[in-house]
Amino acid sequence: MKSIIIREPFREDTKEIHELFLTVIHDAFRKEMENPDFDEVISEVEQQKKNLDNYFTTKGKDEFCIIALSENIIIGTLSFGKAQNMILKHMDSSLHHLPEIKTAYVLPDYQHQGVLKNLYKALFNELTNRGYEEALLDCGYQIASGIYHKKLGAPTLRLPDHWGKGIHHNFWKIDLHSDIFKNI
Repeated sequence: MKSIIIREPFREDTKEIHELFLTVIHDAFRKEMENPDFDEVISEVEQQKKNLDNYFTTKGKDEFCIIALSENIIIGTLSFGKAQNMILKHMDSSLHHLPEIKTAYVLPDYQHQGVLKNLYKALFNELTNRGYEEALLDCGYQIASGIYHKKLGAPTLRLPDHWGKGIHHNFWKIDLHSDIFKNI
């Protein structure tokens, strides 16, 4: 792969980012489920679109987003912002002030090539520059949860069978200065 450029998105990137959301989320659902519900895919895509719009509306204050590009193609996204529904509903309220890391999406053809690692490095720099020492991460995708479990250790909280038999939802409270998180 050619070099990767990490930067904040521009408004004119919106359509391409929306297409990335649809491609990656549909691919993840297809890999995770025998018969994915397309309405659920669209619902997840719409949530990510709202997060992106919030980034533009607040100029990165409430929602911060970065993208990865290779050869002028947007190949990945990552963001953080205020904790959303799953965290607010299931994690201890004393953690709700921490930012939630979200929209960790990389196009299928670029996965497992270090794109997300570069995105995380840039995001952690932004988080620590804003004075954060901890962040929250939740994940209901089983493949991604397995990767996070390997990199971060056991989740802080697990909702067993939340999405069906054997399909758990996991939450991590992350120390941004921990060496373990630098391995992501």
